[in-house]
Order: sequence, then structure tokens, then C-alpha cells
Amino acid sequence: MRAPATLDELLSTLEWQVDASRREVVRPGARIALPGPAFVYMVAGSVRVRSTGPQSTSFAYDAGDVVFHTGRHDAELTSVDAGEIVVTELRPTAGFHALDLLPDLLGVQRLADLDPGVALLASRMGCGTGVRRAGDRVICGRIATTIVAVAIRAWAEGDCAPENWPVGVDDPFLGRVLDAMHANPGHPWTLRDLAAVGAMSRTTFAERFREQIGQSPASYLAQVRMDAAMTYLAQDGLTVSETARLLGYESDAGFSRAFRRHTGAVPSVWRQRAS
Repeated sequence: MRAPATLDELLSTLEWQVDASRREVVRPGARIALPGPAFVYMVAGSVRVRSTGPQSTSFAYDAGDVVFHTGRHDAELTSVDAGEIVVTELRPTAGFHALDLLPDLLGVQRLADLDPGVALLASRMGCGTGVRRAGDRVICGRIATTIVAVAIRAWAEGDCAPENWPVGVDDPFLGRVLDAMHANPGHPWTLRDLAAVGAMSRTTFAERFREQIGQSPASYLAQVRMDAAMTYLAQDGLTVSETARLLGYESDAGFSRAFRRHTGAVPSVWRQRAS
């Protein structure tokens, strides 16, 4: 599966639902398991977070820091001294493949200095009043999505990202093409169509696209369609047939084959796993 070409596109695919959020006062040596996706905001004190994946990693975090755990492998938080933390447990609702580009643990130091507004949001996630209101689930999910997106951006800007991490596209004509693909992934785009959007000849467009994006237009478009398919199936609740038609496939079988090539599972099985 190919990666998104730009950080904007990667962040636009990630969406989260909040399963639970709590504020905890921790004592020295206290341990907290992180079995799934979550972010932890450090209100006070110091902790060490360790991933139990094949390449086990361990990092220390202090007040004002935030750590995002992708949930691929279990992780454990151990308090170094007395402190206070906010733990927000997450469930991805879109952009599942983008998590493969991230390390198990992704931390940002001094988020409170880098982005005070987002740090304030993170610190208040575990401070519910106990009174549930209409729209709470949607609003909390959007706040969590914003917090994670800001953390990923700060991590990438801090020279922590690998070499294959998505970068910006400086060419405004290619940017116009990428926008068109994402805005209407089900359109029957041809190389001629895309070159026309970018105001280039087909040869120049194909060469420039591969040079800037690292893959062919057809390959990139297929990935855009699969990103949209995962959102339609998991978040919007569309059927396989509805999704196939929206994305321009003439048959459910053709769509299912393309989906399986990108995700390793047919749409119906993938949706069961994602739910």
C-alpha cells in the first residue's frame, strides 16, 4: 500500500472516536496499560511510556508533553514521580492505513508551548461534568482528531519522521490535480483528464507527478479510492455495492479485488474487523 503524498492528505484521512477519557492522579511507580490507540497529556509530573512491539521503545515525558499511542502493540505507562495525566482512549473511524506510517509511540515535548490552545483542549478531555448532551460523541471525536493531527504535525516538523514520510508538493499545478482526485475519487479519470487539470501535456504531467509524488497517477488514484472506500464502509455505513458505484467500479467483484489488493481483505471482512 502506498503512502499519501502530502502531510495534509495524510492528516485529512485520519478521524477518531473517543471511547473513554479520564483524568488520573498517579503516584510514583504507578503503572497504566495502554492496550489500544490513545493519547496521554501530561498535566503534571513525569512518566515513562514503553511499547511492547517487536522493536520495543521507551520514552520519558514531562508536564506539558503529549504522547500518542497508535495501538498496533500494547504499551505501558509508568509514573516516575507524583503527577497528573489525562488518558484518552481512541478508536479510528477513517484513515486506518495511515497508522502504518507511524511509530508505535509518537511524542511531542512542550505541546503547551508549541500550541497552548490544543494543549488546553487535551488537558480538559478528562473533565466531563457527568451530564451527557446531544452531540457529545461527535464533538469529542473532532476534538480528539484535532489533537492527534497537531501532535503528528509537530512530530513530523521536529525531524522525527522517516525519509518516506509525506512531504509538501510545491508545484501548484500538481496540487490542483491532487485536489481534484480527492474531491471526486469516483470520476473516471484518465491521464489526459488529469494532465488537463494540471495544464500540462500527458508526458510532462506523468513525469512530474512521479518525480514529486513518487508513484504513477494511476497508482495514486487507486489509493485515494481505497481511502474513500474505507471511510464509506466504516464511517458512513454504505454497502459494498453502494461504495463500488460511488467510486466508479462497474462491478462489486472488481471493487472487491481492488480493495483486497490494498487492504489484504475483502470489503465485508475488513468492515467486520474495523467495527
